[in-house]
Amino acid sequence: MATNFSFARDLINNLDGWVDKPPAPLMPPRTVEEPDLIRLELREHIPPAVMIGKCVRTVSGIHAALVLADLGYMVECAALLRMDSDFFTEIKAIGEVLRRQQKASGQKPLTRPPKRVKPTAA
Repeated sequence: MATNFSFARDLINNLDGWVDKPPAPLMPPRTVEEPDLIRLELREHIPPAVMIGKCVRTVSGIHAALVLADLGYMVECAALLRMDSDFFTEIKAIGEVLRRQQKASGQKPLTRPPKRVKPTAA
């Protein structure tokens, strides 16, 4: 007997609309050009911007996991959902620190310059 996941699919399809609103004040992103790549970054490197970026990545991961599940790639789907779970944990940790308005002892800074990754030749 097949299970009907239409409610879950509708909920996942609505995530895009919900995640579009929080980053609106930080948009448009600026283009940073480097010798071998072009990347986009938000105008401000503040903890709420980090949380929003992780939220956007999480929604993309959920959509990709759903596609993988539909195609039968369960292990890959589970791996993406695990990464999303890690993002949620990071979002919650940042939110807790912001809520307390103090840095926990031994905690690394919440924001730092993004890693610069050069594309490799195929």
